[in-house]
Amino acid sequence: MQPTEIKQLTDYLTVRISEGIYYTAVARQKLREQLKDNAAGDDTRKIAVGRELAAEKALATKIVRLGSRCVVMLTVFDVTRSAPERANSTKSHCEKDALIVALEKAVRVIMQQEEESQKRAGGALIAVRSTPMGAKILLDGRSAGTTPKELTVAAGKHQVRVKLLKYRTETRTVNASLEKTSIVDVTMERLDKKAILVATPSPATEVDGRRTPTWGYVALGVGLSAVASAAVLYGVGKAQGDSAHDNYRSATVPSEILGYWGDVEAAERKVTAGHVLIGVGAAAIAVWLYSYLLHGRRITTAVSGGRLVAIQAEF
Repeated sequence: MQPTEIKQLTDYLTVRISEGIYYTAVARQKLREQLKDNAAGDDTRKIAVGRELAAEKALATKIVRLGSRCVVMLTVFDVTRSAPERANSTKSHCEKDALIVALEKAVRVIMQQEEESQKRAGGALIAVRSTPMGAKILLDGRSAGTTPKELTVAAGKHQVRVKLLKYRTETRTVNASLEKTSIVDVTMERLDKKAILVATPSPATEVDGRRTPTWGYVALGVGLSAVASAAVLYGVGKAQGDSAHDNYRSATVPSEILGYWGDVEAAERKVTAGHVLIGVGAAAIAVWLYSYLLHGRRITTAVSGGRLVAIQAEF
């Protein structure tokens, strides 16, 4: 196996062991420092390192290839007695994914053995139940399974937290005793109830309409502006043209005739520009109408004089 794969499997094993309620893993940096200073054999070396770190247990892990298969071996040593306390071996294929599954099975067996050992040693019991069942249990901040479950713990105070998706997390402090089983029984409260403000129309009128896309509104603005400008130009041009035409007809001096005729032509140009702008405006309004009818989203609005009330809705 590559060194990076060994490191990844080691990290995974460390996390899985620490997730339980029975073991706490030593920080990797401290472990490296002790391993540098201790050059004894494998198991002896781990026990010596455990003593140096004031640990109670030492975990030895081996992956051995036997033919085309691999065996994952976990051994827990009692550091104070320098003796193996529990062990498990799991066979698997030698691919990385298969080894992860084998490590998972081996850790599960080690945890079960530890739990049974705690029960035989007469530890205190905490029975955790919840309504609904299947909630995640955290004992002193560590995952301890799901409800309903009996937990074996050392006598004394412990924090039990029960978590379930869409429900309020419940926390209880329990003083576990060797004389009787402590019971944590919680009824969990749903979190997905929301107060919603709704209109209660009396009477109500539904207005069915459409929501026009942005470019449709731009076209409508251009169209209305063009029509307004056309109206101004047409009105000014017609007024100037009527006045210039009357002056032209009454003029007798050639220079005045030519001047008034120029005024008439200028007024005609304004009227023509007004006609053009009316065409542009009509085209732009047609584009808006197209966007409204073919690309708009339907919306329905309730219009009423009703009051607002709060209701409870569950999703």
